[in-house]
Amino acid sequence: MPGPLTLGEIVSRLGGRVAGDASTVVRQVASLEGAGEGQISFFTGSRYRDRLASTRASAVVLGAEAEGETALPRIVAENPYAYFARLSQLFNPLVAQAPGVHASAVVAKDARLGARVSIGAGCVVGEGASIGDDSCLYPRVVVYPRCSIGARVIVHSGAVIGADGFGIAEDHGRWVKIPQIGAVRIGDDVEIGANTTIDRGA
Repeated sequence: MPGPLTLGEIVSRLGGRVAGDASTVVRQVASLEGAGEGQISFFTGSRYRDRLASTRASAVVLGAEAEGETALPRIVAENPYAYFARLSQLFNPLVAQAPGVHASAVVAKDARLGARVSIGAGCVVGEGASIGDDSCLYPRVVVYPRCSIGARVIVHSGAVIGADGFGIAEDHGRWVKIPQIGAVRIGDDVEIGANTTIDRGA
């Protein structure tokens, strides 16, 4: 985690504008109700006005239309919530797997892996599948054949991409499986939670 930063140092890195004391020191982010000295929060709407009034945060991020809602030192940003997300990343850098394919992963010979892709332990990437640049598959992710994952995608442990959907037909008391011949296409900048299943189409 980086050392304490003043509001002035923060805006020099992330943009925005300081209103109030630019030398105010911030050490971490927090919610309005949970913040204390040395922490910065964000304000996005009038329904949180009571929380803003009672917060113990040292500073707050808000939009220009709300600049007068508090006398606290503040960073004025075009999109306070997105700014707060980047600020949180600044104080809490994301830890990612190193690029490369783990020795225990199984990747089909004709699968296409982009630049700086990370394939974790126990992953399986099927025939004809593709993984875009800077994407990360955490341990035990399965990507079925012919499925594609875009760039900068994070897939958390245990997710299964492209398994059969539900398709059966009844025939004289027996069930006949309908082949699921579609695939799954995941776009860019997507994050998929642990143990999620995304089935292929019919």
